[in-house]
Amino acid sequence: SRIYAAWIEGFSASKQGSATVQYAGTGSGEGVRAITAREVAFGASDERLSPQELAKRKLVQVPAVVLGIAPVVNLPGVGVGELRLDSAVLADIFLGRIKQWNDPAVVALNPRLQLPALPIRRVVSAQASGTTAAFTSFLALSSPDWKPLAGLSPRWPGEVVAAPGSDAVVDSLRKLPGAIGFVGYDRVRSAGLNPVSLKNADGRFVSISSISQQAAVNRSGLRDNLNASLLNAPGPDSWPLTTLSYLLLDAAPTAASAAATSLAAQLIHWGLVNGDANVRNNGYVPLPPNVQAVAFASLASVRGPGGEVLVVLR
Repeated sequence: SRIYAAWIEGFSASKQGSATVQYAGTGSGEGVRAITAREVAFGASDERLSPQELAKRKLVQVPAVVLGIAPVVNLPGVGVGELRLDSAVLADIFLGRIKQWNDPAVVALNPRLQLPALPIRRVVSAQASGTTAAFTSFLALSSPDWKPLAGLSPRWPGEVVAAPGSDAVVDSLRKLPGAIGFVGYDRVRSAGLNPVSLKNADGRFVSISSISQQAAVNRSGLRDNLNASLLNAPGPDSWPLTTLSYLLLDAAPTAASAAATSLAAQLIHWGLVNGDANVRNNGYVPLPPNVQAVAFASLASVRGPGGEVLVVLR
């Protein structure tokens, strides 16, 4: 995720030449695998691990930022945000049932557009991806056929363009007329992609923005219930494809890994305290105060092999 790269840049500058942090953006599945194998000091995932999984892998999970996911299209003659879709039509598109952009179901939602007679090309990530898990979970809310398929690595019906990671997804979307895919809002902004307007739980067509993501947070119940889902949150202005992104740390570092885990915890603490401007500038939304409090408590629970505190919360 670009936000974590921005946090690292700011954190490294604040450390003034002390130990540095390197970050490689991968899919959530690879992030979880690498931290579980202790190949890295921290991992990132857009899918929340259950308490049972955290205990099994001996990991601490820290909520980091609010993430918006956008269906995006490459449709000649259709301007940015002009295409309207609802969850049922989107689900049928990604099931491979709706194959042409001028299909009656798409035309019915877009009577004012001249939709091209182009085949729909579905572009997806080949990596195990938390963004994919959230997107397909959203589809499953309105489509029973998606319930057995949804997850980090879904079984996409029919032929899809499987790109190796988010950057490759963006490249494929740009090159393929008729393409549709889904990416984080940060990439919509940085790559100048064409996001669709999506019908939300209140039946309103909304555009993805920091404001519509914040509306989803405000109406999701997350401020009172940390287990509340942000997907399809109520409210006239809520963006329906909103979720959280998490960072994962070793819950029981050894003497050999304690220094690296401490540095990772300090980075995350710096990002939570100082990173709101980076969060907003990169297309994300900061955590609500109660969720940020949980993030700090999670960081404080990470101790060294002798029980020593690895990050001082100020």
